[in-house]
Amino acid sequence: MLFSYVNAPLRSISKPMQFAAITVFAILMNSGSILAAGEFTHPRIDAVLLELNTVFHENDARTAGEWGMLRGLKIRDDKVNVEIISNNKWPVPVDFISSYGGYIDATWRNQHSAWIPVSKLSQMADNIADNYYIRRPVEPFPDNITSGA
Repeated sequence: MLFSYVNAPLRSISKPMQFAAITVFAILMNSGSILAAGEFTHPRIDAVLLELNTVFHENDARTAGEWGMLRGLKIRDDKVNVEIISNNKWPVPVDFISSYGGYIDATWRNQHSAWIPVSKLSQMADNIADNYYIRRPVEPFPDNITSGA
């Protein structure tokens, strides 16, 4: 029973807040955003990217694009921007990325910023060497230290 399970820890908050929390929980359960343990896991790719690939294959490119953009992913021409990092000093070979229809737009030390077709993400993760990992790009954020005297 969903309501008895969710309601137990919510007794200390107001009824409208309980209703809101239960509604959000139910929506998330129905949308698939609350995942069963291990549903979107892979040792060499970020779970959100793997789920994006699944959304693409179960729906269409437009739905996957909207889903990805809501999660902060950069998507254009059915390709998603990813970072491919290595735990050694060598970045992933360019030939490997281009063999999946992707291209590199930046390289720094042991990582590439690349655009990979959404439809190829899980296939790429299955075939990439163990010392590489495909993740969402790390977005810079402004420092909250202010100058002044």
